[in-house]
Amino acid sequence: MIKRMRIITKTILLLDYLSGHPSCTKDDPIGNLIEENGTIVSVPYLWKRSLHKDDQPFSNSIIDEHLVYNGNPIIATTEGDGNRWINLIDINTGDDI
Repeated sequence: MIKRMRIITKTILLLDYLSGHPSCTKDDPIGNLIEENGTIVSVPYLWKRSLHKDDQPFSNSIIDEHLVYNGNPIIATTEGDGNRWINLIDINTGDDI
């Protein structure tokens, strides 16, 4: 009983913590961020792409490593009916190759 109460208490505290901290949105602009020593920490993205057809979320495949072929990224995507795909993306445009 005490163990269950501890789990409930920790869950409530975690939810309270997460609800009080705003998260980033995908539409927030990301600008250049350069540290004092000149190290580039972030740059704005060139393009963005939905991982789901018609923006209908469905469980994506999980790729644990960065996959690149001829300098172009490979990403996991889904279709509305649950089909999972792997797409080779043009690094400059974000379009399928």
